[in-house]
Amino acid sequence: MKIKIIVLLFTIFFVNSKAQVNIGGKPYSFTNNVVKEIPVYTTSSIDLDKLQKEDKQDAEYNIPPRFGFKHLVSINTQKNGLWTTLPNGDKIWQLEVHCPDAKSINFTFDKFWLPQNSVLYIYNKTKTQVIGGFTERNNKSNDKKNLRGFATGLVYGETVILEYYQTKNEDLPIINIRGVVHGYRYIPQFWKNKSTENVEDFEESGDCQVDVNCSDGDDWQEEKRGVALIVVDGTRYCSGSLVNNTCNDGTLYFLTANHCLGEWKNIPPKDAVTNPNADDWSFYWNYETPDCNNTSATEPVIYSTSGAIVLANNTATDFALLELDESPLDLIMPQGVTFNGWNRTNSPSSGGAGVHHPSGDVKKISLYNQTPLGDYTYCNIQNIVDNNYWYVVFEHPSGHFSSTEGGSSGSPLFDSNGRILGQLRSGVLKGFCVVGPLCSDAANDMSYYGKFSKSWEQNIFWSNQLKHWLDKCETGDVEIDGIKWDCLNNIYVNQNLYYLPPTTTTLEFKANQSVIGSKLIQQPLHVNFLAGDNIILKPNFYAENGVNFLARITPCNPTEFVEINSSKKITKMLEEKPLIVIEEKTIGNKLSVFPNPTNNYLNVFYQSTIEGIVEITIVDINSKTIFDNKLNVFEGRNEINNIDLNNFVDGIYFITLKTDDTFLTTKILLKK
Repeated sequence: MKIKIIVLLFTIFFVNSKAQVNIGGKPYSFTNNVVKEIPVYTTSSIDLDKLQKEDKQDAEYNIPPRFGFKHLVSINTQKNGLWTTLPNGDKIWQLEVHCPDAKSINFTFDKFWLPQNSVLYIYNKTKTQVIGGFTERNNKSNDKKNLRGFATGLVYGETVILEYYQTKNEDLPIINIRGVVHGYRYIPQFWKNKSTENVEDFEESGDCQVDVNCSDGDDWQEEKRGVALIVVDGTRYCSGSLVNNTCNDGTLYFLTANHCLGEWKNIPPKDAVTNPNADDWSFYWNYETPDCNNTSATEPVIYSTSGAIVLANNTATDFALLELDESPLDLIMPQGVTFNGWNRTNSPSSGGAGVHHPSGDVKKISLYNQTPLGDYTYCNIQNIVDNNYWYVVFEHPSGHFSSTEGGSSGSPLFDSNGRILGQLRSGVLKGFCVVGPLCSDAANDMSYYGKFSKSWEQNIFWSNQLKHWLDKCETGDVEIDGIKWDCLNNIYVNQNLYYLPPTTTTLEFKANQSVIGSKLIQQPLHVNFLAGDNIILKPNFYAENGVNFLARITPCNPTEFVEINSSKKITKMLEEKPLIVIEEKTIGNKLSVFPNPTNNYLNVFYQSTIEGIVEITIVDINSKTIFDNKLNVFEGRNEINNIDLNNFVDGIYFITLKTDDTFLTTKILLKK
C-alpha cells in the first residue's frame, strides 16, 4: 500500500453558490475593523422598456436570451476606490458599485493582473454572498506588458463591494473594470417553478426539450460532461464541448461555432488571428437538473471557469476551436469532465445525439435515428446545396420530436459511438429558406452542423483548421474516443472553505497522484480525499468532532472507454488499491506531540473521554511500522514521554492512536 500521510483543515461560514476558480476564504474587513467610508461608483439607470422590447424581438429571431445590460466603464485601482495602509504595512483597496434596481451585478475586466500574496473578493452589501478570493492564479498572463482580462460570476443585489488585499512590499495590482453587467432579469432560486416565486424569469427553452438526465440521456452520461454553456456580457450565449486530441493529454480544447465569436449583438468578433482573447467569456460546467423534468428544485449550482483563446476558426463550416484558460478540475469543488472524441469521416453511421443548452437553459438531450444528410438541398426556392454541413431531425425512440434553439449554437452532434461529427450552426424549416420552427413544429425543424471532416484541413492555415491542433501527436487517426477526466495530477487543498453549496453533502477532492492539504476541517461536514498515489496532510491538519473525513488511495484518471456495442459505452474502472480511513468519532479525544520537529525524543499528549486500552503506532512515510505498543489510558489527560527516535533516519513519520471507536493521527518530523 503506497500511502503518504501528513494532515488537513477547513471552515464553513456563508453560502457562495456560484463557484469560480478561487481560494475561498473571506475578505479582511469581515474580521478586522476598517473604519473608513468606502467610495461609491454609481452607474446610470437602464431603459428597461427598451431592453424588454429588444429581448422580445431577439426571441422571435431565435437569439439567445440576455439577462443583463453591460455598462461600459473604466474603473481602476488608481483613480477609483479607497486605499488603506494597515499598521503592519499591508494594503487594502475597497470600492462600492451601485446599479440602480439591479437584480445582479457582475464585472468584465480588460486588464487584470494580481501580484503574489494578494487576493480580491466581491460581495453584496449584506455580506451574505461572496465570490473569490481571486489570486495570481486567475491572471491570464504573467507578462504585465501584454495584459489580458477577466470576468466574474454574478453577485445578487443592486450594490456590491470589491475588496482587494495585499501584503506589504508587493507590486500594486493592475485592475481595470471595462464592463459592469447590470442584471435586469433575475435567475430565480426556484428557476422552473414559477408559482413559487413572483419574479421575472429567463425565457425557458421550449416544451419539446428533454432534460439530459431523463431516460433518453442514459446512454450519453459520459459525453454530456464535456458540454458547457457559454455566457458573455449578460447573455447566455452559446454551447460547446471539450474535445480530445490524439495525444490524450487533457489539453483544454473547446469546440464551438464561429458565429458565437460575436458576429451579432454588436460585440466585436473574436478571431484566431486578429482578436483571439476571449477573456470575458465564462463557461458553466455540469449545469443540469439532477433528474428528469425537475420542476421544484432550486437552480443548479453554477460552476464556472473564465477566459479562453481562439486558436482556429472558419466561416465555411462555422467552427471555432478555443483553448480554455482555466480547468473545471481546478475549481474548489472540482468538476469532472469528458474530453469528447471525434469522427472526421464523411460517412457516419445511423443515429446519435445532440447535447446542448437551448435558450441558455439547463442541459438537454436530442436524439436522432437517421443517417445525417451531408448534401441536403435546404432551400427549395434557391436550390442551395452545401456539403459543408450535416442535417438532422431529432426524433426520440418514443416518437417525440425535439429541436435546437438559440443558445444551442456550437453544441456537438454525436454519432452513435459518442464521437463528435460537427458543431451546430442553426436550424431551418425543412424544405424552406426560413429559420426552423423550433418546438412549435419540431418534426419539421432541420438542425445543421458544420462537418468535422470539412473543418479538419479544408483550409491550409493552422488558424483555419482543426488538424494542426487535434492531431498533435501526428497519428493520422480518422476517429478517436473521448477520455473521462475527473482529476488533476495533484490537488493542493490550501484554502479555507467558507461555504457548502445547497444540495451538496460531501466535498470531494480527487487526484491522479496526490491530494495535499494544510487547513482545518470544521463544522458538520463530509470530506473525501481520493488519490492514486498518496495523501499528504501537512502540519496543522485537524478534523474536528462531527466531521466525517475519509482519505482513500484509489486510482482516478485517466480511465478507458470500452465499447459494449455500436451504440453504448461504459467506463472501465482500474483496479482499486488498498484504502486508508481516518476518522475522529468520539467527542473530546485529542492527540498532540511535542517537540515537533524533534531531533531525538518525542512526548505524546492524549486527551481521552474514557478509560481503557489504546494502541499507539508510529510508521514511516512508506507505511512501515517502527513502533507499536498498547497502553492503559485514563479519562482526561494522558502523557507518553520520551519515545526514543534516535535509531531512526531523518524524515516524516506518522503517529496514530486507535481505540475501538477512535482513530487519531498526526505527523512527526524527525530532523537531527
